[in-house]
Amino acid sequence: MLGVQFDNLYHTAKDWKLRFASLEINEPEVQTYRLQVPGRNGFLDLTDTLYGQTTYLNRSITMNFWTEHDTDGHLQSELMNALHGKRMAFIMDNDPEYYWMGRLSVHVQKNCPAITEVIITADCDPFKEPVAKLGTPLERSL
Repeated sequence: MLGVQFDNLYHTAKDWKLRFASLEINEPEVQTYRLQVPGRNGFLDLTDTLYGQTTYLNRSITMNFWTEHDTDGHLQSELMNALHGKRMAFIMDNDPEYYWMGRLSVHVQKNCPAITEVIITADCDPFKEPVAKLGTPLERSL
């Protein structure tokens, strides 16, 4: 069962029996710098001037899960305590050679008594990084 590992502390499938429903990885927005110069047609684009390359803003990653294993209703508080508001490195099982770094937000809703939906959103750095950069083991981020 595919899942996500957070800071080598938690795994969505192993710890909470969450099943992947969908994944959305948005592209990072280009960090543009445009200057309006009087008497010039159009803007002066300074986007690549400072660093000689294009820079990017953060990207959003949304992971949707579901579970049938929340009969006692404690899943929301467990997820909130473990993940909500924290900046963590996370590795997706379907892409184990890379990690993302981002601040997590958790939303849990119960649409019916049997199924609980979990949405984990991450405000991430623009690019994923090779796991080798983390060293072993995956350390808890500050």
